[in-house]
Amino acid sequence: MRAPCESVDLNGGGVINLGLALAKGQLSINTTGNQKAGAFGVEMDRITDKGEQTFTHDDDIVLAPGDTAYLDFGQWQGDKSSIALEIDHKTNGSIDETIQLTDQ
Repeated sequence: MRAPCESVDLNGGGVINLGLALAKGQLSINTTGNQKAGAFGVEMDRITDKGEQTFTHDDDIVLAPGDTAYLDFGQWQGDKSSIALEIDHKTNGSIDETIQLTDQ
């Protein structure tokens, strides 16, 4: 099941869209209406009965207009481990690039 997509307006035009697929442990990110690539960062917190952990990766994730990125947060092993980010260039249904994001 995929959670409803949330959208936020970007400076200079365009919209960033987020979709959450909890069962897959995956967050999708794409933009519409923008003419230039955008740089993004990721920060997330995991809170369990064992405590809180934070993952941060600064804004060197670049998405061209029409790309979709999939953050595999469900595979995260905890503090200081990496998370895979899969990029589907032009959102044509195939993963073209996988980047291991490091916890900074």
